[in-house]
Amino acid sequence: MITVIHLESKQNSFSFLNFAGNSEEGDQQIRNGSIDIIFASPETLVGDPYWRSQLQQLSVGLIVLDEFHTITTWGGDEETDEQEAFRKWFRYIGEMRAMFPNATALALSATCTNKIKKQVMKILNFKTDNTMFLNVSPNKSNIKLVVKKIENSVDTAMFWLIDSLERLGKDFPKTLIYANSINEVSKLYTYTTTEVPMCKSLVEMFHSETSDKNKKKIIEAMCQISSDIRIVFATTALGMGIDVVACHSIILYGSPRSILDLVQEIGRVGRDNSNSVAILMHNFYHLRSVNKEVKTVFTTNTCRRQVLMSNFLQDTELEELAKKECNKHTCCDNCVKNCSCGDCEILQIETLIENVELFSSDDDFLAELDENV
Repeated sequence: MITVIHLESKQNSFSFLNFAGNSEEGDQQIRNGSIDIIFASPETLVGDPYWRSQLQQLSVGLIVLDEFHTITTWGGDEETDEQEAFRKWFRYIGEMRAMFPNATALALSATCTNKIKKQVMKILNFKTDNTMFLNVSPNKSNIKLVVKKIENSVDTAMFWLIDSLERLGKDFPKTLIYANSINEVSKLYTYTTTEVPMCKSLVEMFHSETSDKNKKKIIEAMCQISSDIRIVFATTALGMGIDVVACHSIILYGSPRSILDLVQEIGRVGRDNSNSVAILMHNFYHLRSVNKEVKTVFTTNTCRRQVLMSNFLQDTELEELAKKECNKHTCCDNCVKNCSCGDCEILQIETLIENVELFSSDDDFLAELDENV
């Protein structure tokens, strides 16, 4: 989303130019120059010749680019063919600097890697000598990172979920479970509701094909502490701007392709700063098509938080992060292994998974029975 702020009008007005021609009255106000703030997409501001020419008649003082990392993640980089880009006009946003040479440009992002920042600086023609950076770390120290290797089949990998839902019902911890495709989300939802029919009122799925009515219902439920919905299987369609309350458990069933998606999905829980956990589940096939940065987080034997944040922070910031992370036993599963306190906190969702894993085969189960006889 791009915000163009026109500072010469005499009134404080707002016009949404998401779709040109959606409101004739608003469009006319924009053409007359009587609008202070215009919200628009790159397709409208840069890609639409009509609005491009109309806006160039205005004296624009400020251009605000929100979520500027999408310039490369959606628009593609120089090596990406224009036809392959998700939204090609994102790669041409830099032309706005030429359209309004006297305007100040403000680019905002909470999850921009060092690599993407360099690419965006080039696209937007930002110079190091006249560009100010305000870096805010995307690290969420209250969210513990745990990696779990799982079997390839859904029923084997998620048996723990069936067992836990049957026992706990409405007491199951509120959890988001992300998968990489609508097909995987559907498989997870169907498997769960088929095995435990009584839990249908406790489980939902959310993806791009979900009806608007159901999307609204789920989002409202996620914002209510009293909601009965305990699990939402979702794709990234359940995305930015969702403020999920009282949710301290997230499971990624399969790895996201990019490090940005990984950070954003993890950050959708623990919004109240309470101790939370992100469980990163993967099988052999899940890691075949992910970026190198993501793969490293899943496979490292060192601190996963340090590895993850190395994509976003400078060396000095990483050193400071290492000093601040005093509670190593709540950092990640690798740090737990190296912790000798003997009192590392295990959240409920971790316990539910671990308890089922203890009996991952019939032999384990029989052996345990023999010991108790």
